[in-house]
Amino acid sequence: MTSETYIGLGRITALISFLIGTTILFFYFISLSADFAFIGLFFFMIAGLVNIVILVLILINAIANSNYRKKLLISAGLMLINIPIVFFYFFLGGLIANTLRITFNNSTKDILTDIRINGCSAKHIDKLNAGESQTIWMKIPGDCAVNIDYLEKGDRKKADVATYITNEGGQQLEYNIGGQNESF
Repeated sequence: MTSETYIGLGRITALISFLIGTTILFFYFISLSADFAFIGLFFFMIAGLVNIVILVLILINAIANSNYRKKLLISAGLMLINIPIVFFYFFLGGLIANTLRITFNNSTKDILTDIRINGCSAKHIDKLNAGESQTIWMKIPGDCAVNIDYLEKGDRKKADVATYITNEGGQQLEYNIGGQNESF
C-alpha cells in the first residue's frame, strides 16, 4: 500500500469508529437496552483490534517514509483521539446503567398534586393534570424500590411503582398513576 492509502485508511478508520461508537451509545441512551451495551462491548473489541493493526501499520510506514511522515503521524494522531473518547463513552455508559427513567402518566380524571417519589432517590412532581405525563430520572445507588404518594382530591394515596431496582440495571419504565396496579 502507498503512504497516501495509509493516510486515508487511518482517517476513515478513526471517523468510522467514532461514528459507529457514538451511534451505539446514542441508541443505548434512548433505549436502555442491554443489547446495545453488549453490541458496544463487542464493537469496542473488534474496532480496538482493527484500529491497533492499522495504527501500527501507519507508524511503520511513517518510520520508513520520511516524505509522508508528518501526514502519516497526523493520521495516527486522529486515530489516537478516539482513545479518550472511548473512556468517556464507557463512563457515560456506566452513568446510564445506574439511572432509572420513569414516565408517570396521570390516568385519572383528576388533577394530582404533591407527587412524592421515594426509594432509589427522592423526587417530586408538583402537579399532573388529567392525561398529562412527566418523566423523572433517578440515580440508582444500589438495590432499591420506588414508591409514590400523592394527593387526589385532597386524599393522600400511595402506590408501589417498582419493587426491585439494582444498579448496573438501568431501566426505563412507564407508570400509570391511578391505574389498577395501585393499592390505597
